[in-house]
Amino acid sequence: MSVIVFSSLKGGVGKTSLSINVAAGFARRGCKTLLIDLDPASHATGCFKLRTQRGFPQESPLARLFLARDGSGAISGEQAAKVDDWASQEAELIVPLRPYFELLPGGAELRYFQWGQGPKAFITFFPRLVDELRYHYDFIIVDTPPEFNVLTRNAIAVADLVTVPVDSSGMSITSLEELVISAQHIDGPSWSICRTMVNRQASRIRRLSEGRLSKYLNHPEPEQNCESDDDFIDMIRQGSSRSAAAVNNPIYLLRTTVSRTEEQNRLSFLGKTAFDNKSSSRLADDYLSVARELETILELRGGESAPEVDTEMLSQLWE
Repeated sequence: MSVIVFSSLKGGVGKTSLSINVAAGFARRGCKTLLIDLDPASHATGCFKLRTQRGFPQESPLARLFLARDGSGAISGEQAAKVDDWASQEAELIVPLRPYFELLPGGAELRYFQWGQGPKAFITFFPRLVDELRYHYDFIIVDTPPEFNVLTRNAIAVADLVTVPVDSSGMSITSLEELVISAQHIDGPSWSICRTMVNRQASRIRRLSEGRLSKYLNHPEPEQNCESDDDFIDMIRQGSSRSAAAVNNPIYLLRTTVSRTEEQNRLSFLGKTAFDNKSSSRLADDYLSVARELETILELRGGESAPEVDTEMLSQLWE
């Protein structure tokens, strides 16, 4: 089982759409997949229009589980016991979305983890939560807030792979640099970069952005399908002293790019993934390609391959 975290310090780069649709792509291939919405803005949860359904809880399940405290402000023994018995809570807290695709919803209450005793509680229990859930899924996808706070930091700490979406703007590349440097003390995850919001007519701007990024990043030896783009990416080992040792593991540039389309906005408005609509087949192919590249990187780390399934049967289930 692998944990993939999607993170960016810049909004508007398609992070949540990428999280949702890569998770759906894994599920579409028959991999049991959980999407954890760790953003207090809960856009991933909102995409599926769940809060408009009768009986759906308005607060975040994570907040309900962790934020009940005794008089001293500490996590109560009763709540700690619930974490140890997380499997028994799945039916209540985790929402089935599609075949093989489930969601742990987010909510504004997640902000409480950033105040008072909240960070200490989150640091203690989120890794335990993920460790428990690892036994039940092939992939756990985590959508994080667009800032480096206790939520993002601890998501990266439990990740096998961190994927950063970037567009062609200078601000996006600056935020990538800031994220990698901010996370330099976190050991473990590999990193990948996915180019999103691509406007194929803006080639000159893209080249300028890629040229700027190449000043900061130096690529490692290419491996299998994760070959680096010499003009764009890979390891922050040279450049400024702040970034010299920022990452201990490779940063891979994904070959697949996700174009900016009106179809993405339409699907989000309808509460659908790219795999729910036959007219979105090209977009779905892009997200499937991203999922396959991420899986290849995970295999390089020694992860297991996704299970073989009857894709024709799955297609019928999703229709």
